[in-house]
Amino acid sequence: MVKSSLNDIFGQIKNGNLPYFWLRLLEDDPDFENIAAEYGVRKINFWRGMHLRTDTTFKLLPPIPDLIFEEVKTQSDLKLWLDVVNLEIMSHRELSIKTFLNVLHDPAYRFFSIKNGKKVLSTILIHKRNTETGIYMVSTLLNERGKGFGRWITASAIDIFIAEGCRDFVLHATPLGFPVYSKLGFEEYCQYGIFWMLGKK
Repeated sequence: MVKSSLNDIFGQIKNGNLPYFWLRLLEDDPDFENIAAEYGVRKINFWRGMHLRTDTTFKLLPPIPDLIFEEVKTQSDLKLWLDVVNLEIMSHRELSIKTFLNVLHDPAYRFFSIKNGKKVLSTILIHKRNTETGIYMVSTLLNERGKGFGRWITASAIDIFIAEGCRDFVLHATPLGFPVYSKLGFEEYCQYGIFWMLGKK
């Protein structure tokens, strides 16, 4: 990317006209990270783009017998789902329920949760596209991690879509989620750097 265009983009970020974060394929431009650092933009993390092609369902048993895997269909259940997403993915930055209400009954978007009684422990959002099915918002409450919930909710959701004829699944994995998806057979095809402008919140 031309340095003058970066100067304009990062200037707009400083002025609050663009978001403070930037997602970029790491292999696109090996000099990007050094140039971005000159503007106070640092890589704070990275995600792996992962792909799975399968027509075989997982049929995993719940890691704890009393758990329930269910689709989110009502506004009240969506609120419980979003509470976990905001806490565990957004670090208390509130995503508005209005954004998700707009697609709650759109067949291209489907929300699922793992519950113990009425308490939501884990979440996932699936977006069915033309040839690929995207997996998003996989989260588990901090004190419930390491029990196999992420693996079970992902496999259970994929099973539903395989039964509906889907074969290709894609997701972006954090370093924490990468081993979970690898065990399910997902393979890495790219890496995205997550860049943030220092001093911005």
